[in-house]
Amino acid sequence: ATAVQAVSANNVSCDVIELDWTADIWAAEYTVWRDTTNVFGDPDAPTATEIGTTTIAFFTDNTVAANTQYYYWVTTDHTTCGASPASDVASAISEVPQIGGVAATIGT
Repeated sequence: ATAVQAVSANNVSCDVIELDWTADIWAAEYTVWRDTTNVFGDPDAPTATEIGTTTIAFFTDNTVAANTQYYYWVTTDHTTCGASPASDVASAISEVPQIGGVAATIGT
């Protein structure tokens, strides 16, 4: 099995990070892993923590602590092909997103 591709992590708020990736046609289920260090660990015994599974190419992590950097990996399993290696790492910081598009004008 090949690694899951194009994993991205997006800060939504101080307590939510959303992940998405390119869907694999043959994937039965995806497993999402997380750590506060950029170390997945041994593929057979990861040091990263499994935080959930999903059957779609999207996952919401609402178990994060505010103002913390998290690193994520996604793996998948297929009955015939076996388990995939870990994806490339994706990272996000759980913080209040910056408000954009604010403009000031001089009042009359």
